[in-house]
Amino acid sequence: MITKNAAPTLRRALDPFKDLVSEIVVADTGSIDDTKAILSEYGARVVDVPWQDDFSAARNAALEHARTDWIFSLDADEFVTRETAEQIAAAVKNPNVEAYLVDTINYTTEPDDGTLRTSPPLPDLAPYFFVSTKIRLAVRTLRWSGRVHELLEIDARRKKCRIGKLNGVVYHDGHIHRPQRSGYYHSLARRAFEEGEAHAGIVTVLALEAVRAGNAEEAFALFKKAMEMEPGSPTPIVWLGKILHKNGRSSEALVLLQEGLKKTGGHGSILAEMITIHSELGEKDCVNTLRTLADRICPDDPSVTAALARHSGSASARTPLAGKTS
Repeated sequence: MITKNAAPTLRRALDPFKDLVSEIVVADTGSIDDTKAILSEYGARVVDVPWQDDFSAARNAALEHARTDWIFSLDADEFVTRETAEQIAAAVKNPNVEAYLVDTINYTTEPDDGTLRTSPPLPDLAPYFFVSTKIRLAVRTLRWSGRVHELLEIDARRKKCRIGKLNGVVYHDGHIHRPQRSGYYHSLARRAFEEGEAHAGIVTVLALEAVRAGNAEEAFALFKKAMEMEPGSPTPIVWLGKILHKNGRSSEALVLLQEGLKKTGGHGSILAEMITIHSELGEKDCVNTLRTLADRICPDDPSVTAALARHSGSASARTPLAGKTS
């Protein structure tokens, strides 16, 4: 964990892991509130790390002080349920997996082309959410890469790690309480990219920035590049499908999403986008087929639940994103 003035949300992040983890290691980058006092209540090992606009450097600095065989990465404005914390504790006992992808439900107050209306659990936290996926649980030998949108995936791929998928999710509400952080995050990604650092995470951040600016052509090119860099990442696949569909290329979108479903092992956000497209095309039989598939491979997935709710008319449609794609 990286912290700086995280006192308001820190206990919420740490409480579910009581009696389940061997240690808590935190890189603190200059807190002046009660963050360190709270961390001491949990017996955390705190490493003071000067902030240098590099998230990977801070996480890897904390990792150097870890002693366990496995690590789980969480931010102070994120949290899990006790059930998910127990799943994490159990997952590390699987000898056939060295890293786990984990979905994050990112709550936001503003709708855009990538958000879905919230559905249980936590329907009152914010009216909208979007899902992102990355490795959070892994063997301690992996290292983060990228000064922003830091990822373990690059090292995991290089070391040919066996990667699994955790059923539990992480909840993130930092976009609500600290909206200025998103602007800093995007500017840091832009600077890193311009200085020659290009990995799938940074490219995805820039693609989302292009989406918000209404530049579908640039967004499409960047998401395509991100997908080529990280074929198993669902976010670029979903967005490419969205843009193709909104530009009248629904058949191409569905082919791409179907291929992405295979690459990701049936990720819920891809299924949700397929449901949305078939629903908007009036293809109810296809929606029902995908509902059955979702019940089998990703039951209770929040993206699928929201997409089906919208199909039934209980949620509003998304804002369209249109423009030239190639």
